[in-house]
Amino acid sequence: HETRGISKQLISQLYVNSTIETAARQLGVGVTALKKRCRQLGIKRWPHRQLLSLKNMVKGLKAMLSQGGEDNCIQEAIHQ
Repeated sequence: HETRGISKQLISQLYVNSTIETAARQLGVGVTALKKRCRQLGIKRWPHRQLLSLKNMVKGLKAMLSQGGEDNCIQEAIHQ
């Protein structure tokens, strides 16, 4: 399958909520072809896992804020 029609904008819509395997399936291309296209567009790594980690970090910080106040939350975040 041809990957030239896959734009950076299209990829950015997919990588927020999808693994690279799921995105490749949705686009009808192989994972290797999608990785190659990402590199051509300047995307070095598929950021799904990093974004998921950041979302979980924000969720944890919000939970700390609701439990112990802002000062306690900052101290907890610093020590992690």
